[in-house]
Amino acid sequence: MMKQLFPPFGQYHLHRFFQESVAEEKLLLNRMFQVVDILNQQPSDFVVSTSLYCKPHDPENYPIFPLTVEEIRKPHTSVRHGNSWWQEYMEPLLSGVERIPDPWSVRIHLAPDLIFLESYLRHPRIELRIMCHNSEFTMPGMLWRYLPLNECGVVMARGADSIWPDAGTYKHIQAMLKSDAMLIRRFRPRDRDADGLCVYRSIPGPLVIKLNNPLNFTKMAKAWLWHGMHGLLPTEVTAPFFEKPLPKLGMSHWARYGQDEQMLSHWLYYVAAAKGIYTVIDKTHQSQIWPFDQEYLESRSPHSTTVLV
Repeated sequence: MMKQLFPPFGQYHLHRFFQESVAEEKLLLNRMFQVVDILNQQPSDFVVSTSLYCKPHDPENYPIFPLTVEEIRKPHTSVRHGNSWWQEYMEPLLSGVERIPDPWSVRIHLAPDLIFLESYLRHPRIELRIMCHNSEFTMPGMLWRYLPLNECGVVMARGADSIWPDAGTYKHIQAMLKSDAMLIRRFRPRDRDADGLCVYRSIPGPLVIKLNNPLNFTKMAKAWLWHGMHGLLPTEVTAPFFEKPLPKLGMSHWARYGQDEQMLSHWLYYVAAAKGIYTVIDKTHQSQIWPFDQEYLESRSPHSTTVLV
């Protein structure tokens, strides 16, 4: 059932991307993930990784313009809850960094049109990676936080608005790091939202993963975006307990909000399932998909664990 709901994205798709994409597309996708400068480099085996870009979540919204400190401090319709971008992202990021303990270092992937924020982000524990691309809506900006998957070590990917987990979640993270599981997810599953979209994601955006060997993240991310640009990704979910196919969150445009979690659900879920996923899930959930998710994980690895909270 899980492979029906989230068809695996893997080597076949990577091969198709390399074979069918044209030079201009490859150049654009290379730029999307290119790092042009590293400031205050922090070598570490424990990395908290996030992204900072300033584009609307969805193509229907207007961007903040011009991009200045003054403008991003003003409320704007393209920002969540109608707040200012500074209030939603910079304030929680700057205060959250102070809560992060050793041995974790912080890596921020910064869009080049926000380079004027560099002076605000100077901190002994923060490494800034200046990107080449400004992001097109949420893509590739939301995917940059997973770039450390190309390396070895422990990676905690977070949003800038919630850079460090709560104490309860961190206790489970520490338990996962001592276990044989590869990845932890704090899971609050539901199947659909008020708009009739399927919002179940088998891998939520915030995650922690242990990497003994680098994953092929950047190439897979380029392939995912290319498939999305060409309308080659599944946009609906069909299941016996749904009365009709449900459109999937984020899949109506290649750069729409939710694309990052869709990629993780179609790709990283299957990579991590083979080695074990530590799941912390709300006991009051009402998801009909979850039992199939749990069944699949248990069939793939004895190291998968479920904790009800």
